[in-house]
Amino acid sequence: MKQKLRGSSRHRNRSLRINSKTREHEENQTTFDARDKWSHCPSISRTYGKGVCSSCWAVVVAEVLTDRSCIKSNGRNTFNYSARNLATCCKDCGNITVGGFPHKAFAYWKTTGIVSEECQPYNVSDMDCQYGKDISKCETECVKESKRTYEDDLRRGNEFYKFCGTTDIQREIVSNGPVAAGTWADLPKPCTKRIHSCHGPRQKLDHAVRIIGWGTEKEKDYWLVASSHRNEGNICKIERGKCGIESYVYSGKD
Repeated sequence: MKQKLRGSSRHRNRSLRINSKTREHEENQTTFDARDKWSHCPSISRTYGKGVCSSCWAVVVAEVLTDRSCIKSNGRNTFNYSARNLATCCKDCGNITVGGFPHKAFAYWKTTGIVSEECQPYNVSDMDCQYGKDISKCETECVKESKRTYEDDLRRGNEFYKFCGTTDIQREIVSNGPVAAGTWADLPKPCTKRIHSCHGPRQKLDHAVRIIGWGTEKEKDYWLVASSHRNEGNICKIERGKCGIESYVYSGKD
Protein backbone atom coordinates (compact mmCIF):
# COMPACT_ATOMS: atom_id res chain seq x y z
CA MET A 1 0.00 0.00 0.00
CA LYS A 2 1.61 3.27 -1.06
CA GLN A 3 2.10 6.07 1.41
CA LYS A 4 0.47 8.64 -0.89
CA LEU A 5 -2.68 6.58 -0.51
CA ARG A 6 -4.01 9.22 1.86
CA GLY A 7 -5.12 11.30 -1.17
CA SER A 8 -8.84 11.99 -1.44
CA SER A 9 -11.36 9.91 -3.37
CA ARG A 10 -14.09 11.09 -5.70
CA HIS A 11 -16.46 8.25 -4.93
CA ARG A 12 -19.64 8.78 -2.97
CA ASN A 13 -19.94 7.76 0.65
CA ARG A 14 -22.82 5.37 0.60
CA SER A 15 -23.91 2.08 2.16
CA LEU A 16 -25.72 -0.75 0.41
CA ARG A 17 -29.35 -1.42 1.25
CA ILE A 18 -30.12 -3.80 4.09
CA ASN A 19 -32.87 -4.83 6.48
CA SER A 20 -33.23 -1.85 8.82
CA LYS A 21 -34.28 -3.85 11.90
CA THR A 22 -31.36 -6.26 11.57
CA ARG A 23 -28.98 -3.40 10.96
CA GLU A 24 -30.09 -1.39 13.98
CA HIS A 25 -29.85 -4.39 16.28
CA GLU A 26 -26.40 -5.47 15.17
CA GLU A 27 -24.97 -1.96 14.93
CA ASN A 28 -25.81 -1.44 18.58
CA GLN A 29 -24.06 -4.61 19.66
CA THR A 30 -20.93 -4.06 21.70
CA THR A 31 -19.25 -6.93 19.89
CA PHE A 32 -19.64 -8.17 16.32
CA ASP A 33 -17.62 -10.79 14.46
CA ALA A 34 -18.34 -11.59 10.81
CA ARG A 35 -16.81 -15.04 11.32
CA ASP A 36 -19.66 -15.90 13.68
CA LYS A 37 -22.51 -14.39 11.68
CA TRP A 38 -21.43 -16.01 8.42
CA SER A 39 -19.78 -19.17 9.70
CA HIS A 40 -20.77 -20.89 6.44
CA CYS A 41 -18.18 -18.71 4.65
CA PRO A 42 -14.76 -20.08 5.67
CA SER A 43 -12.90 -17.38 3.72
CA ILE A 44 -13.74 -14.84 6.44
CA SER A 45 -11.68 -16.81 8.95
CA ARG A 46 -8.71 -17.29 6.65
CA THR A 47 -5.71 -14.97 6.70
CA TYR A 48 -2.89 -14.99 4.18
CA GLY A 49 0.78 -14.17 4.11
CA LYS A 50 2.00 -11.87 1.35
CA GLY A 51 5.65 -12.93 1.30
CA VAL A 52 8.19 -10.15 0.91
CA CYS A 53 5.90 -8.37 -1.54
CA SER A 54 4.16 -5.05 -0.86
CA SER A 55 0.88 -6.56 -1.97
CA CYS A 56 -1.31 -6.18 1.12
CA TRP A 57 -3.61 -3.94 -0.95
CA ALA A 58 -4.28 -6.74 -3.46
CA VAL A 59 -4.54 -9.49 -0.86
CA VAL A 60 -7.08 -7.52 1.19
CA VAL A 61 -9.28 -6.55 -1.76
CA ALA A 62 -9.30 -10.15 -3.04
CA GLU A 63 -10.24 -11.38 0.44
CA VAL A 64 -13.05 -8.84 0.83
CA LEU A 65 -14.53 -9.71 -2.56
CA THR A 66 -14.30 -13.43 -1.82
CA ASP A 67 -16.04 -12.99 1.55
CA ARG A 68 -18.83 -10.92 0.07
CA SER A 69 -19.42 -13.26 -2.83
CA CYS A 70 -19.93 -16.11 -0.37
CA ILE A 71 -22.16 -14.02 1.92
CA LYS A 72 -24.38 -12.83 -0.91
CA SER A 73 -24.91 -16.40 -2.16
CA ASN A 74 -25.48 -17.77 1.35
CA GLY A 75 -22.43 -19.96 0.99
CA ARG A 76 -23.21 -21.38 -2.44
CA ASN A 77 -20.61 -19.32 -4.31
CA THR A 78 -17.09 -20.52 -3.53
CA PHE A 79 -15.26 -18.31 -6.05
CA ASN A 80 -11.99 -17.16 -4.48
CA TYR A 81 -10.60 -14.01 -6.09
CA SER A 82 -6.93 -14.09 -7.09
CA ALA A 83 -4.68 -11.57 -5.35
CA ARG A 84 -1.92 -12.41 -7.80
CA ASN A 85 -4.04 -11.56 -10.83
CA LEU A 86 -5.07 -8.26 -9.28
CA ALA A 87 -1.56 -7.35 -8.15
CA THR A 88 0.11 -8.07 -11.49
CA CYS A 89 -2.56 -6.94 -13.97
CA CYS A 90 -3.93 -3.70 -12.50
CA LYS A 91 -1.18 -1.33 -13.60
CA ASP A 92 -3.10 1.72 -12.40
CA CYS A 93 -3.36 0.22 -8.91
CA GLY A 94 0.38 0.17 -8.20
CA ASN A 95 2.55 -2.95 -8.09
CA ILE A 96 3.82 -5.64 -5.76
CA THR A 97 7.22 -4.13 -5.03
CA VAL A 98 6.26 -0.70 -3.69
CA GLY A 99 2.52 -1.00 -2.95
CA GLY A 100 -0.81 0.05 -4.37
CA PHE A 101 -4.25 1.55 -3.85
CA PRO A 102 -7.27 -0.55 -2.75
CA HIS A 103 -9.82 1.90 -4.19
CA LYS A 104 -8.20 1.56 -7.61
CA ALA A 105 -8.26 -2.21 -7.17
CA PHE A 106 -12.03 -2.10 -6.62
CA ALA A 107 -12.37 0.08 -9.73
CA TYR A 108 -10.33 -2.45 -11.72
CA TRP A 109 -12.58 -5.27 -10.50
CA LYS A 110 -15.62 -3.32 -11.71
CA THR A 111 -14.28 -2.46 -15.17
CA THR A 112 -11.92 -5.32 -16.06
CA GLY A 113 -12.56 -8.18 -13.69
CA ILE A 114 -10.41 -10.54 -11.62
CA VAL A 115 -9.92 -14.28 -12.07
CA SER A 116 -9.99 -16.95 -9.37
CA GLU A 117 -7.29 -18.46 -7.19
CA GLU A 118 -7.78 -21.68 -9.12
CA CYS A 119 -6.85 -19.87 -12.31
CA GLN A 120 -3.94 -17.89 -10.86
CA PRO A 121 -2.94 -18.92 -7.32
CA TYR A 122 -0.94 -16.57 -5.13
CA ASN A 123 2.13 -18.53 -4.06
CA VAL A 124 4.35 -16.26 -1.99
CA SER A 125 7.40 -18.45 -2.59
CA ASP A 126 7.07 -17.82 -6.32
CA MET A 127 6.88 -14.04 -6.02
CA ASP A 128 10.24 -12.33 -6.52
CA CYS A 129 9.61 -8.91 -5.05
CA GLN A 130 13.01 -7.29 -4.87
CA TYR A 131 12.53 -3.54 -4.66
CA GLY A 132 12.68 -1.90 -8.06
CA LYS A 133 12.59 -5.16 -9.99
CA ASP A 134 9.83 -5.35 -12.59
CA ILE A 135 8.28 -8.75 -12.01
CA SER A 136 4.65 -7.65 -12.29
CA LYS A 137 3.97 -9.43 -15.57
CA CYS A 138 0.26 -9.81 -16.23
CA GLU A 139 -0.51 -13.34 -17.36
CA THR A 140 -3.73 -13.71 -19.36
CA GLU A 141 -4.09 -17.45 -19.00
CA CYS A 142 -4.73 -19.86 -16.17
CA VAL A 143 -2.16 -22.25 -14.76
CA LYS A 144 -1.97 -25.64 -16.43
CA GLU A 145 -3.58 -27.37 -13.46
CA SER A 146 -6.75 -25.28 -13.80
CA LYS A 147 -9.76 -26.48 -15.77
CA ARG A 148 -10.82 -22.89 -16.42
CA THR A 149 -10.07 -20.49 -19.27
CA TYR A 150 -8.95 -16.98 -18.38
CA GLU A 151 -11.79 -15.12 -20.11
CA ASP A 152 -14.49 -17.40 -18.75
CA ASP A 153 -13.05 -17.11 -15.26
CA LEU A 154 -13.07 -13.30 -15.04
CA ARG A 155 -15.61 -11.86 -12.58
CA ARG A 156 -16.62 -8.21 -12.61
CA GLY A 157 -18.44 -6.11 -10.03
CA ASN A 158 -21.24 -3.56 -10.22
CA GLU A 159 -20.29 -0.84 -7.75
CA PHE A 160 -17.76 0.14 -5.13
CA TYR A 161 -18.05 2.64 -2.31
CA LYS A 162 -16.16 4.60 0.30
CA PHE A 163 -17.46 4.60 3.88
CA CYS A 164 -16.84 7.27 6.49
CA GLY A 165 -17.29 7.17 10.25
CA THR A 166 -17.86 4.37 12.71
CA THR A 167 -21.62 4.05 12.20
CA ASP A 168 -21.35 3.94 8.42
CA ILE A 169 -18.61 1.30 8.56
CA GLN A 170 -20.45 -0.85 11.11
CA ARG A 171 -23.67 -0.63 9.12
CA GLU A 172 -21.88 -1.88 6.03
CA ILE A 173 -20.11 -4.76 7.77
CA VAL A 174 -23.20 -6.18 9.50
CA SER A 175 -25.15 -5.94 6.26
CA ASN A 176 -22.79 -7.06 3.53
CA GLY A 177 -19.57 -8.31 5.09
CA PRO A 178 -15.94 -7.26 5.65
CA VAL A 179 -14.46 -4.07 4.22
CA ALA A 180 -10.97 -2.96 3.18
CA ALA A 181 -9.23 -0.24 5.18
CA GLY A 182 -5.94 1.62 5.24
CA THR A 183 -3.90 2.08 8.40
CA TRP A 184 -0.44 2.95 9.65
CA ALA A 185 2.07 0.16 9.21
CA ASP A 186 3.34 -0.04 12.78
CA LEU A 187 1.19 -3.06 13.64
CA PRO A 188 3.07 -5.75 15.58
CA LYS A 189 4.04 -8.76 13.49
CA PRO A 190 2.43 -10.99 14.47
CA CYS A 191 -0.30 -9.14 16.32
CA THR A 192 -0.69 -9.77 20.03
CA LYS A 193 -3.98 -10.13 21.87
CA ARG A 194 -3.81 -6.59 23.18
CA ILE A 195 -5.60 -3.67 21.51
CA HIS A 196 -3.12 -1.84 19.31
CA SER A 197 -3.04 1.96 19.47
CA CYS A 198 -0.80 4.07 17.26
CA HIS A 199 1.31 6.65 19.04
CA GLY A 200 3.37 9.61 17.96
CA PRO A 201 2.67 12.12 15.17
CA ARG A 202 0.15 11.38 12.43
CA GLN A 203 1.58 9.09 9.78
CA LYS A 204 0.67 8.23 6.22
CA LEU A 205 -1.47 5.19 5.50
CA ASP A 206 0.73 2.45 4.09
CA HIS A 207 -0.82 -0.86 5.11
CA ALA A 208 -4.15 -2.42 4.09
CA VAL A 209 -6.28 -4.55 6.40
CA ARG A 210 -9.68 -6.23 6.28
CA ILE A 211 -12.14 -5.16 8.98
CA ILE A 212 -14.27 -8.13 10.04
CA GLY A 213 -15.86 -6.82 13.23
CA TRP A 214 -15.45 -4.79 16.39
CA GLY A 215 -15.60 -4.98 20.15
CA THR A 216 -14.92 -3.28 23.47
CA GLU A 217 -12.35 -4.40 25.99
CA LYS A 218 -11.50 -2.67 29.26
CA GLU A 219 -13.59 0.34 28.15
CA LYS A 220 -11.58 0.64 24.95
CA ASP A 221 -13.37 0.28 21.60
CA TYR A 222 -11.55 -1.54 18.81
CA TRP A 223 -11.85 -2.83 15.26
CA LEU A 224 -11.23 -6.52 14.63
CA VAL A 225 -9.05 -6.77 11.53
CA ALA A 226 -7.30 -9.41 9.43
CA SER A 227 -3.77 -8.32 8.55
CA SER A 228 -1.41 -9.86 6.00
CA HIS A 229 2.25 -10.15 6.96
CA ARG A 230 5.29 -11.81 5.41
CA ASN A 231 4.70 -15.52 5.96
CA GLU A 232 1.22 -15.55 7.42
CA GLY A 233 -1.76 -13.42 8.27
CA ASN A 234 -3.37 -12.95 11.65
CA ILE A 235 -6.18 -11.22 13.50
CA CYS A 236 -5.46 -7.89 15.19
CA LYS A 237 -7.34 -5.41 17.34
CA ILE A 238 -6.90 -1.74 16.44
CA GLU A 239 -8.32 0.94 18.69
CA ARG A 240 -11.15 2.83 17.02
CA GLY A 241 -10.24 6.36 16.09
CA LYS A 242 -6.53 5.49 15.97
CA CYS A 243 -4.02 4.70 13.23
CA GLY A 244 -6.12 6.51 10.61
CA ILE A 245 -8.20 3.38 10.13
CA GLU A 246 -11.58 5.09 9.61
CA SER A 247 -10.24 7.53 7.00
CA TYR A 248 -9.88 5.11 4.09
CA VAL A 249 -12.51 2.36 3.99
CA TYR A 250 -13.85 0.78 0.79
CA SER A 251 -15.86 -2.17 -0.40
CA GLY A 252 -17.90 -3.28 -3.40
CA LYS A 253 -21.06 -4.94 -4.67
CA ASP A 254 -21.22 -7.60 -7.37
